[in-house]
This record gives sequence, structure tokens and C-alpha cells, in this order.
Amino acid sequence: MALSIAAVSLVAGSGFSGCVSGRAVSQPERPNLAIAEDTSRQRALISLRQIRVRNLGSVPGEGVVTVAVIDSVGTPLMEVALKDGAPIRLPAASLGGAEGRVVPMSDLAAFENLVDSLARAEARFGVRARIRTTESDADESDNVKTREWGPWLPMAPSAEVTIRFTFAVSDRAGAMKVHLEPLRVPPGASVVAAPSGHNLFLKPGLHTREVRLLTREQLRHGSVFSARLTLTDSVTGEVLQQHERSAVFDTVPPMLSSYRAVMLRDGRIAIQMQAGDRNSGVPESGVATLYSADGGTTWHRQVHGFVEDDFGRPALFETVIGPFPRGTNLFVSARAQDRAGNASLRLPVDARVFAAPNNAELLVDAYGIPLHDGNPVFVPAMIARRAAWVEAAKTSHALEPALASHSNLTAADRFELRRIEELYAVPTSFNQFGVDVSGFTQVDAGTVRLASDHGSEWTALRIRVRK
Repeated sequence: MALSIAAVSLVAGSGFSGCVSGRAVSQPERPNLAIAEDTSRQRALISLRQIRVRNLGSVPGEGVVTVAVIDSVGTPLMEVALKDGAPIRLPAASLGGAEGRVVPMSDLAAFENLVDSLARAEARFGVRARIRTTESDADESDNVKTREWGPWLPMAPSAEVTIRFTFAVSDRAGAMKVHLEPLRVPPGASVVAAPSGHNLFLKPGLHTREVRLLTREQLRHGSVFSARLTLTDSVTGEVLQQHERSAVFDTVPPMLSSYRAVMLRDGRIAIQMQAGDRNSGVPESGVATLYSADGGTTWHRQVHGFVEDDFGRPALFETVIGPFPRGTNLFVSARAQDRAGNASLRLPVDARVFAAPNNAELLVDAYGIPLHDGNPVFVPAMIARRAAWVEAAKTSHALEPALASHSNLTAADRFELRRIEELYAVPTSFNQFGVDVSGFTQVDAGTVRLASDHGSEWTALRIRVRK
């Protein structure tokens, strides 16, 4: 997968620390800057494109925002300052500071490449966001938030699950508080061990803490158990490290839909699909295209880049395979895996293949895979009437006649039309590269059924490359 900063989202913030009913109650003469948090799930909303900084204090404040990639034990692998280290200034909470300010992460190629390599290796890693305030801050404990990526542990009814944290302590560390807390506990389950400690002087090296859970026989499918380990300086209250782990009871594989393969004139094939899992979710590296050019004897795997939806979850996954010589017969399939390890190898029933007009490959090269809103090469390729919708999307008022003329549209079609409205600049992009938006034609691609080594059945498209 191409886990890229241009295609991921980092929203950070602080829950209710120092705040009651939206009003700051901590020391009124000091700002209270914070990296935000999703209070409904009690986790930092961190991914990789932007970060939200909030001020819960009654006076303005400013600070420098840094982001760091950390390994599984909390050791920083790379740290960069956003906006070239320039301070971010926020007004008082009542004047917009509580809502916060979004600081984009851009032009961080080395940062992006590191995250991409870790994700492709399926390694456990995290991104830590920090606001270093210019003046004294009312609450140092919410100035740092960390979000981690990696496999989730399995959970089952009437069983014990152990979440284990391993963290590194440097030789410069002083007295610290080690706080281990469960965040989400399934109804009726019992937390049997969650040790914490105050004013501890830990020797340099690796240390381990764990929390155990006993589940009930009636465990609802999709139940999640998550815990957080926080190390704070006993003197200043500054967060030194933060780690999160999760376990889930999930035996259902993810669902794939809206599969679109676009054959480009240079022998490449651009592929986009949607993937979702209501229980454990689909990770950023969870979708791949499998393809074979020798009738299924040898298979290759291409991980997809992803485009997030409005809630920060991967929704669209895109990639490009090839180029292939003209006349090549390909088997093309898809594999999606959720965080619990469940995998699906069945193509969705709505899988479609299209042949692109001249110059469409320029859109792929110019905009990249993935693009934040999805590469425009996929926009007119869904169904034949999409071309008319794209033209209608040039102006928002032109959409109403388009809707009126298609009164029999399904809910899915209406969603697609609204998506075109949001991508109103697409026709300009097509015209810029000389792409005929009406030139996308659907190609008949047969479906073949294959058997895996484990005896389960999976499906693939049979595609003949043409130029």
C-alpha cells in the first residue's frame, strides 16, 4: 500500500481535559493548548495528513507542533516540526480556540516514505503529535497524543485476553508515573490486572506492563477491548510516552464494493475499490490486488494506497499495475483483510472493467495514486451516464436538472452523483489533459473461480490487455 501523507488524515485534539460543558475551568490566566481526542472512543484521532490543535484556556496561546514516527516500544525514528517550526497561535476557547485549528502535514517526503515502508512491512508503529507551548500551559498532560498501527489481538467468549505493553526507558529518564488504563471494555467482562505506579525510577532498557480481561460467555460479535499505557514526568506532568493496544471479537471478513478497473492506453491498469469492516475495520495496508499473467500459476501482489472517508477511515483503495504487453491475458483478483486477520478473496458482484480514452494515463501520472478525493480517472468510469454527470457538475445549479432527469436513481446512484458535485473541478482536469470524458467504454471481463491452498474458493477477472 502507498500509505501517503497526501492521502491520510491526522486529526488530533484533547477531550475534556480542563473543560466543563465546553468552557475552560483550569487556571484562567494561562492558555491550555491540547492535541485533541475522540472522546466517544477515548483515542487520539491521529492518522497522517493533518492535525487539529485546540486551546481550552481563556487566554490566547501559541506553540510549535511536532510529529514523530515511533517504533513499537516508543523510540522515535523520525521527528519533524510542522510549518517549519513556526508557532501556531490560537485564540481563547470562547473565541474559537476550543474548536481548534487544523495544521496540515505537507512536503514531508522522508516522513511519508518511512511510514509507507513500516506499513508495507506490517510492522507495529505509531505517530506522536506534540504541542510545545511558548508560555506556561495550564495542563501539560494533554499536549501529547499518540496513535498506533498494528495487528489487533483476537478475543473470544469465555476466555482470557492479555494486552502486553513493552516500552523503552532512556538513561536520561527521571521519576515518572506509569499509568495503565482500560479504555473500552465489553459489557460484563472483568479487568483482572491493570497495575500503575507513581514516582518510579525505572532502569534504562525495556520494560513490560500488561492488562488482562476475562470475557463472558455471551460476548457480542464486534466487541472491542482496548487499553492505554501512559508514561508521564512526575515533576512536570509532561507525557513522555503513550501506547495503545486493542483486541476484538471478529470472525467476519471485510466487504468489497464499487470495484473499478480502468485499462490505460500504455498497458497499465488502474484499480479502485471500496472496502469496509463494521467490527475491527480495514487497516491502511489491508487491501491488495492479486494478478497473474500465466493462467494462475504465478501470482503477484500489489498493495493499494487508500483515500479516507469523512470519519478518518480508509474507504477507497487505489493502485496501478503493469504495464503489460499488448494481448496479455491477466487474471486479476482482490484481497482485503481486517485488523482481526479475517480475509476476503471474493470480488464484489459490481466489479466492472473499462477501457480509457487517449491521454487518461496522464491523469494517473499527474494526480498520483491515491488522491485525497480519489483519482479523477475513476470518476467517469462507473457507468455510461457518468460522463453527463461530470459535465453537469461544472456548476452546482446544473445538478438539479440532472437529478430530475434521473428520477429513478437508486440511493447508491444518488450518492455517486453527489460525489461528482464535490469533484466539480474534474471536467477541467480532463480537458486540461485532452481526455474525452465520454470516451470511457465498459469492457466485458469474464469471472473465473479459483481454489486456494486451503480449499476455499475465490474469484478473479479475466482481462485481455489492449492498447
